[in-house]
Amino acid sequence: MLHFRTVLFGLAALAVTACGPLDSVTRQAPFETSMLMVPAVIATDTTMSDVPEIVSRAAPELSAAISAPGYNVVSVRVEVPHSLRVSESNMLIPLGDIVWREDLPGDRYMQVQAILQAAIERGVSGFDGGHEVVVHATVTRFHSLSQRARYSVGGNHSIFFDLTLIDARTGQTIGETKNINASFDAYGGQQAIQAELTGLTQKVRITDHVANVIREEIEGQQGLTQMASANF
Repeated sequence: MLHFRTVLFGLAALAVTACGPLDSVTRQAPFETSMLMVPAVIATDTTMSDVPEIVSRAAPELSAAISAPGYNVVSVRVEVPHSLRVSESNMLIPLGDIVWREDLPGDRYMQVQAILQAAIERGVSGFDGGHEVVVHATVTRFHSLSQRARYSVGGNHSIFFDLTLIDARTGQTIGETKNINASFDAYGGQQAIQAELTGLTQKVRITDHVANVIREEIEGQQGLTQMASANF
């Protein structure tokens, strides 16, 4: 009987010893060590030889944008149709398409043509790219101030013209004809008199303003053409 108890005691001790370490591992070990170990996927490092391939996919579009030629304006044509009505009335707001009084009485069509010709030529003078174009402007309204308005309340220089860009080599139009609004505030009263004394006449202000308007417009159309060339 003693021998049998000894055997039972020994088996019990062995069972306790076997269970003890297993329980301590699952409850006290850090979370990471209790997780199932999943074999890691070995990732290969990107080598420098992969970079040219990535760059080369974007290169054609980038190079196209850079190589698209800018405009070179080789000619400016300004047309003032005789269908426009000239007014010489000295009202505050004369009824007419062409109102211009700063030059002496004469051919108002030629006077307006000369003003816009000079203004547009100045505005396009900085374009010297490889794409030769002709700028064609057709006046639809040139309504400046009468003498009465000029030396009293002032008003507005209302200037509109249709602008068309033409490929000088093919004669084809570039994009669509656009109606340009180059209107701006006109001086009146004492402000007009002071401006004239300093040489800032209506003709000077109109020429400067239209030159800036045309420059911005040509830059915008040139940018659209370059984008279209890049996407093509």
